[in-house]
Amino acid sequence: MTADFSWPPPYSIRRSARARQIKLQITPIRGLEIVLPKRANLTWALQFLEDRRAWIEKHLPPILYHHQQIALVKHQRPMTLLLRARDECWTIVYNEKAQQGIRFKIQDEKLHITGNTSEITLLYVALVRWIKRQAGVFLTTELDAVSRACQLPYRSVHIRGQKTRWGSCSRDKRINLNYSLMFFPYRLMRYVLIHELCHTVHMDHSSRFWALVGQYEPEYPSLRQALRKAGEYLPVWLRKLE
Repeated sequence: MTADFSWPPPYSIRRSARARQIKLQITPIRGLEIVLPKRANLTWALQFLEDRRAWIEKHLPPILYHHQQIALVKHQRPMTLLLRARDECWTIVYNEKAQQGIRFKIQDEKLHITGNTSEITLLYVALVRWIKRQAGVFLTTELDAVSRACQLPYRSVHIRGQKTRWGSCSRDKRINLNYSLMFFPYRLMRYVLIHELCHTVHMDHSSRFWALVGQYEPEYPSLRQALRKAGEYLPVWLRKLE
């Protein structure tokens, strides 16, 4: 009998210089953890998680899973930040200080967060602001590259936090992208960019629109299907915050 929980369960990724291959660990403190060799690609870890789904659902105790969910949402500060689109998994180091605001600094390949981080809601809001800044640089750069490659120009791009859309395109070719795309696998994120760029030519979802999408992403049917469950890529704390 498999455990009764949604997929994927909360997990963390830890890189280890000693690890020679990817492995899974389940501990009372860390919960489900993926141990990754130092130079391994992050996408390998995500595929490994999918490949071991049956094992995880069998061995991860439901009570541990539900306790993790409650802790992540109500009490626990996130210990990692997984930005799949950029193939990054940041270990978070907290520096608790009584100061105005929360500050972020990347040092020694870790994300250092300084301030009143025990105020969980304020911490989550600050994390969203930081992710939006990262998305503003990364998603804009990627959209420019895809636009040039597909020869589909657009007028402007804005990074939003839409609750129901991953992206949108207006009739005057202004594109909005959801910062949550940073949590998507790169291929799925890129599909959203292609989808919105194709709307600069066809504003509907007609056969002509999908034919144009297919020119630049032949595997769009499977990606379109994956997009329907893409909310599962968001961390638990963000899903609850949104």
